Amino acid sequence: MNQNQNRIEEDLLSFCKVLMTTNPYIGSSLDDLLEEDGILDEVEAIALKQVLAWQVSQAMQEKGHT
Repeated sequence: MNQNQNRIEEDLLSFCKVLMTTNPYIGSSLDDLLEEDGILDEVEAIALKQVLAWQVSQAMQEKGHT
């Protein structure tokens, strides 16, 4: 992953954090909801796998692999 992509991800994360803390209409977090439903760990594992697969795909494209 290049520096530009890292910066974009950091900016997006910062924006989401600001949005979650400044919007008076937002209740509990998604993490809280998933925890209440007992699926937080499963959802996090799926998300992690998807991010890793995307990162591998991007690295392969950058190197010209298919």
